[in-house]
Amino acid sequence: MGRRSQSLILEANGKHVLTDNWTSFGVVAGLGLVLLTKWKPFDPLLAIAVAINILWAGGHLVWRSAVGLLDDSDPRVGREIRGKLDAICNELGLQYHGVRYRTTGYRQLIEVHLLFPYSMAVGEAHRLATLLEERLPCELSVPAEVFTHLESVEDHAAVHAQEHYTGKPE
Repeated sequence: MGRRSQSLILEANGKHVLTDNWTSFGVVAGLGLVLLTKWKPFDPLLAIAVAINILWAGGHLVWRSAVGLLDDSDPRVGREIRGKLDAICNELGLQYHGVRYRTTGYRQLIEVHLLFPYSMAVGEAHRLATLLEERLPCELSVPAEVFTHLESVEDHAAVHAQEHYTGKPE
C-alpha cells in the first residue's frame, strides 16, 4: 500500500511489520532446526540472517528518506518529462529550453523556459504557457507541478550569455 500511494511512512511501517514477522519466523525456525538436528549453530546462523535482512531493509529506507530530503531527480522520469514536453510543445508550436525537474515529497517540480516571438501578445504567450502547465502533469505517470518562464526567442541567447559572464542580467 505504501508503494502504491508513494508514502514512505506507510512503506516503512509495512517493512517494520514484515521484519517483525521474519524475526519471529527466524526464532521458531532456529529453535526447530536445533531441536531436530541437535546442531546448535543453526540458531545463531538464522539470527544473523534475520539481522542482515533487518539492516538491509532499514538501510534502504534510510537511503530513500535521505534522497527525498535532498530532492532527487530520476533520469527515467526526466526522459518521460522531455518526451511529453516535446509532444505538447510541437502541438502548441512552442520552443523551450532550461528544463529542470526534481522530486520533492510525492511529486515532481518542473521548471521550463518557453520562447515566444516579440510579435506575440503577452496575453497569448501566457495562455499557451498556462495550457502547457495544465496539460503536462496530466500526461505524466507521476504527480507534477509545472512552472514556466516566458522569454523572447529573438534575444534569449544574448540575455543568457550576459548572465553567464556577469552573473546577473544587464
